[in-house]
Amino acid sequence: MAGQAVAHGVECRHPFQYAGTVNLAAGNSGSVGEFTVPAGQRLQIEYVSAGIRLSTADGMAAFSVGTTAHGVFAWHPLPILRGYAAVDRLTSGVVLLYADAGSLVKLEINRGSGSAAAQAGIGQFAVSGCLYPQEKRPSGRG
Repeated sequence: MAGQAVAHGVECRHPFQYAGTVNLAAGNSGSVGEFTVPAGQRLQIEYVSAGIRLSTADGMAAFSVGTTAHGVFAWHPLPILRGYAAVDRLTSGVVLLYADAGSLVKLEINRGSGSAAAQAGIGQFAVSGCLYPQEKRPSGRG
């Protein structure tokens, strides 16, 4: 029998993982991929990775994750890494982010304008973490 998944030292009974792609049209510098957190569940995001292959080795890229926690949306920039090839840009690392039940989690992939954005491209991303039951909030009646 396999051991229990552990999320930041706490048992995770409902591990979560999502992988997607982002299409970047020729002439556009960026695009956003997204997925919906399951109803009745709060997502604790623990690891994010993403990548894109640029048309030139000197091209720039940026990655951000957008989440809504307790009704407030925020973007979270991610560090840039070089990939296997000189034209690859990646991000990968441990995070601790939260997303409300039913909210959209967004992953923005941007590349520099000019020659880097002249060609169409595809970015890839993956998000993993743990789902927990959404806490019930008391009604505002008094």
